[in-house]
Amino acid sequence: MRLSSKGRLAPIPGLRWGNAGKAGRNNEIRCRVMRKQLTDKPPGKPDWDKIPSKKELPLTESDWERVIEEQAVKDAVHDNAMSGQSEKLLVDYISRSSPDRRRMYEILVRQYGEKIESYSAGDGSNMRNANGTWEYDLTDAEARLVESFMGTYVPAFETAQDEYLAGNRLHRNI
Repeated sequence: MRLSSKGRLAPIPGLRWGNAGKAGRNNEIRCRVMRKQLTDKPPGKPDWDKIPSKKELPLTESDWERVIEEQAVKDAVHDNAMSGQSEKLLVDYISRSSPDRRRMYEILVRQYGEKIESYSAGDGSNMRNANGTWEYDLTDAEARLVESFMGTYVPAFETAQDEYLAGNRLHRNI
């Protein structure tokens, strides 16, 4: 993998994403690969439970709202806002509008091995490795779903926490 003269990521030849024919959009996939040194370790694999990647879960919007509210109540009772379960639920919720980051990562690993440090795609499905932890950028559609999730979660959490602190019993199964 070579870098351009300005240090930007170089395009991966022959690999394009999505609607490559749309005018004005850069749909090339760009990737940065680690330079191998004696002490370098591969950056590790992404945790797909924490990174949204395209998948459909068979839930209606009202089912999602119910599940999010139930998780918020559980978190409130245990005084743990946005617990690990809540974060996984958020990833599942926004994955329905996510690009297929997992597939893109797997294609790049087949081409370059596990030395990939980052990739940038024209669809916004960018990922990078920061000190052994993979991070990602939210697309606009994902950002809207995060707002929707939080718009359901936060009021449910605050109401449940107030009720719990007031001594009211919330749910038998929590």
